[in-house]
Amino acid sequence: MPRVRSIVAIRKELAAKERQLEKLQARRGAVAAKLEAVDRQIHALGGEVPARVGRPRKKPAVRVARAPRAPRARGARVGKPLTEFIKEVLAKAPAGMKAKSVTAAVLKAGYPTKDRNFGQTVAKTLAKNPAFRRVRRGVYKSAGK
Repeated sequence: MPRVRSIVAIRKELAAKERQLEKLQARRGAVAAKLEAVDRQIHALGGEVPARVGRPRKKPAVRVARAPRAPRARGARVGKPLTEFIKEVLAKAPAGMKAKSVTAAVLKAGYPTKDRNFGQTVAKTLAKNPAFRRVRRGVYKSAGK
């Protein structure tokens, strides 16, 4: 819950910030006067004063065009998508299987993957795809049965 402050406290804080602002503006004026004096000395010696004062800006990065990537092959190497592998595995288990067991069976069936989180991918497919039905926590079976 945010801290509620009184109007008096807020006014005090505002007054303090205004005093701080006045001090900074006075300091800036003094520094600007010194800078003008230095500029006059540079002119007197025949030098040039840079027109822009302040931080130099960064140059924009040069963008290099990349070659277009080939589309990712999703199950194309074996001719079937992941859902087909899962359907085949669940067809052999009429009582249903845990997501972890389905993952192991799909890999054993020959589904090629380099996914480090393949178990999560299978679990998400089981949960989101209407072809699969949740029997109880973590256990799924085909929706057709």
